[in-house]
Amino acid sequence: MLPPPTPSFLTRKSKILSQLSVPDVEYTDASPKGSVDVAIRDLIDEINHGYEGLVTTSSCAGRVSVYLEGVKRKKDNKASGAGGVEEGEGDGEGGGEDGVRASTVATTAAVTASSSGGKGGGEWLFVSHDPLETVDAKTGREYDGDHWMEVFGLIGNGSESEPGSGAGDGDGDSQQEQQQRLIHFKFEPMILHILTTSPYHAHLAIQSSMTSGFRETGAVSILPRLTAPFFSSCHQCHTHHNHLPQQLSSPSSTTTTPTPTESVTPNPIVAIRSMGLSFESLIGVQRGSQRQSLVSPEYLSLLVKIANERFVENKKRIARFKEALRLAFGEGATAAGGIEGQQKKKKKKSSDGESGNAEWEDAEARKQRKREEGLARREEVRRRKEKEEEEEEKRRKQEEIKEEENAGKVDLAEVVLQVPDVL
Repeated sequence: MLPPPTPSFLTRKSKILSQLSVPDVEYTDASPKGSVDVAIRDLIDEINHGYEGLVTTSSCAGRVSVYLEGVKRKKDNKASGAGGVEEGEGDGEGGGEDGVRASTVATTAAVTASSSGGKGGGEWLFVSHDPLETVDAKTGREYDGDHWMEVFGLIGNGSESEPGSGAGDGDGDSQQEQQQRLIHFKFEPMILHILTTSPYHAHLAIQSSMTSGFRETGAVSILPRLTAPFFSSCHQCHTHHNHLPQQLSSPSSTTTTPTPTESVTPNPIVAIRSMGLSFESLIGVQRGSQRQSLVSPEYLSLLVKIANERFVENKKRIARFKEALRLAFGEGATAAGGIEGQQKKKKKKSSDGESGNAEWEDAEARKQRKREEGLARREEVRRRKEKEEEEEEKRRKQEEIKEEENAGKVDLAEVVLQVPDVL
C-alpha cells in the first residue's frame, strides 16, 4: 500500500498547480517557448489532477529541430599553462523547478532563431513540436528537398561563398576554422519530469514508463535527506563523521546533547525519456554569415520523413504511458492513488461482484489471479484455433467430394463422338 503524500510534497504540488493554473495568455516560464506543449497537455493535466502523489515539473512533447552550434572559444587554463578550444554547444532543454513547464521554441511555418539560444551561444534555426507538413496545401504537391533547404535557411553546397568567408592562407585558415559553426538536424522524443511523494510512487512511475518504451527513464533524490548533526565536518581528517557517540561517552563533556538525527522523506524526481527514438545528423556549416548545406536536398527530405515517422511512434508511446499509469495507480488500491484510480477500483470491485467494503487483494493474490486469467485466455485461444482447424478440415473434405463427383460425370458429347459410324 502506497504511503499518503507528505505535507512538504503537498506544499510543493500546490505551488506548482497554482503556477500552472495561470491562463495561457498570461503564463510564462523559463523555457524559450514559455508554455506547455499541446500534444501532452492532456497527459500533464491527468498526472497533476488524477494522481495525488505525482506532479509534473517540466516537459517537452517531442521536437524536430535544426540547431546551430555556438562559437568556439578558448579555455582559460592558466594553472596548467596549456591552451585549448572548447566548443559551446547547448542542448537547449528548457527547465525549471516546482512548476516551471519546460519546453522549446515552437516554430512550424518559418525559420526563427531563438534569442535565448542554447548553452554556449547556439541558436535554434528551426523547431517544431509537431510533424512537418510534407505536402503543399495549395497545389497538393509534395515538398522537395529544395523546399527544406529554404525552410532551414541553408544554401546549396555548390554555391559560391561571399568575399572573406572562404578559406584563406596562413593565420586566416586557423581563424576561419575557429569561426566555423556546425549545423545539426535533430529529433528528440518526449521528455517529462515528475515529482513524486515517495520512492514507491517513483517506482510505479518508472515501471509504467519503461514498459511503454521510454527505457532510459531514471530518478534522482531517491534517498532520505539527513539533517544535522548526522554529518558534522571533521577538520582533522577532512571527512564527515557522526561524533554523537563520542560526546555521549566522554565523562568530562559538559555540552548539551545534540538532537537526534532526523531523516526527511525523499521526493524523487522521475525523468521519463527514451534515446531509442532520438537521432541527430550533421547537415551544414556556417562560415561567416552564410549557412552552407553539407548534404543533398534529397537527404534533407529523407531526414524529414524519418522525423515524421518518429513522431508517430512517439505519440504511441505517450498513449501507452498514460494507460500504464492508470493501471499502476488504479489497480494499486492506495489512498494516494488519486480520484480516478479509486473510481476504477470501485468499478472493478462491483463488476466482480464484491462488496464496496471488501479488502483489495494483496500482491500475491493479484499475481495468482493474473496467472489464472492468462491461462484462461491461452485455453480460449487454443479452443478457438482447434475449432478453426476443424472447420477448415471440414471445408476441405467437402471440396474433395465435389471434385470427385464432378470427375465421375460423363460428358454426353464425348460419348457421341466416341460411337463408331456404322452407316
